[in-house]
Amino acid sequence: MFPDEEEGIWTMEFDGALGKEGVGIDMWIHGPLHQPCNIPRNVRLSSYKLDFDCSNNEVEYKALIADLKIMKKLGAKRISVYGDTELITKQVKGEYWAKHPRTRAYRNVFLDIPKTFSEYTLSLIPRSKNMMADSLATATSMVKIPTHTSKKYSIHVKHCPTVPNNLRYWQVFWDDKQINNFL
Repeated sequence: MFPDEEEGIWTMEFDGALGKEGVGIDMWIHGPLHQPCNIPRNVRLSSYKLDFDCSNNEVEYKALIADLKIMKKLGAKRISVYGDTELITKQVKGEYWAKHPRTRAYRNVFLDIPKTFSEYTLSLIPRSKNMMADSLATATSMVKIPTHTSKKYSIHVKHCPTVPNNLRYWQVFWDDKQINNFL
């Protein structure tokens, strides 16, 4: 849990991943403890598969920008954003210069977004503290998009088996004697 959650501040961890099969971006949101809305405290919102060429830095900017727009749609007013990319964090804080024209364009788009929140912070965290967003973005980047389709599709992760108690539906034998007795 991040300390900001207790003060009514939404926290967000973001990440982007560039892999052999393309690009994935993701975020993990922690809503504040006393937020008067029907969104659960810990919410992971959509992963996005990007189907265009871009650099690793552009992926990180895309993740940050898309995720801030989602936070705005959720009605967050006070936010703390955490990412594990030093270059992006320092560029948006003005400590590093964005040299590439597209990177500068992403930074400039980003710079207008925080003004829409009443309180905003961006902090650099170690990759080990950004594991959820990192692993989801990496998994999304590995998904191969079906060719010649314009249809949307979803990927859902199940955390329990479809048949929760296999003892009820199948006979489990502990040794060869039980199998022979059954046969």
